[in-house]
Amino acid sequence: METWKPVVGFENSYEVSTSGRVRSLRAGKLMAPQKLTNGYMGIHLAFGDGRRRVTTVHRLVAEAFIPNPSELKEVNHVDFDKSNNVVANLEWASRGQNSKHNYANGRVDLSKLQRKVKAVDAAGEITVFASQIEAEEKLRGSRTGGVCRAIRTGGSMYGYRWFYA
Repeated sequence: METWKPVVGFENSYEVSTSGRVRSLRAGKLMAPQKLTNGYMGIHLAFGDGRRRVTTVHRLVAEAFIPNPSELKEVNHVDFDKSNNVVANLEWASRGQNSKHNYANGRVDLSKLQRKVKAVDAAGEITVFASQIEAEEKLRGSRTGGVCRAIRTGGSMYGYRWFYA
């Protein structure tokens, strides 16, 4: 059975259901979500002064129906279908939990994480590592994400300039 609750922050204007539907109380009708460029279903909500905000339907459903005592920041689609916004398909998750869910279910291309990287020192000497992880473990003894940041930003880390090999 479909249950409706007010949309958090728009309690007098909109309601969201356990089925992932949104309705306008002012217009008295269901709203049509649109597929956003990131693949999620979005809806335009209007403030009383005419300003509008686009928000994702899965977040509205989670905020209305799923308790979040740990104050987790992300809403995970259990079945990976970004258009399936029924409450039973959603869960609050941390960034790490969301990533682990994707890895465990083969949703991440691990070959992208295992690209060779090269480190260039101040003298111009080049050292090649099989992956960012290998480079960090050999140079620091732990994974910090520093090599990834250095490649992405064009900066340096651990005394080297980093590039994909």
